[in-house]
Amino acid sequence: MKAKVIIAQATAETAEALYGLVKKMVDTTAIKAYPSVDYQAVFFSADRYDLDFVK
Repeated sequence: MKAKVIIAQATAETAEALYGLVKKMVDTTAIKAYPSVDYQAVFFSADRYDLDFVK
């Protein structure tokens, strides 16, 4: 399986909401999510079925 990576970009005003989403995804799903530098977050799934949240 090819890794599917989603990089989300926020602004200074919306960064807190994005980082809250990262925490929620990690706590409630098998999807891996990490906050990144410059108001970004990186999401990637453990398997192909985890990508349903994108649709």
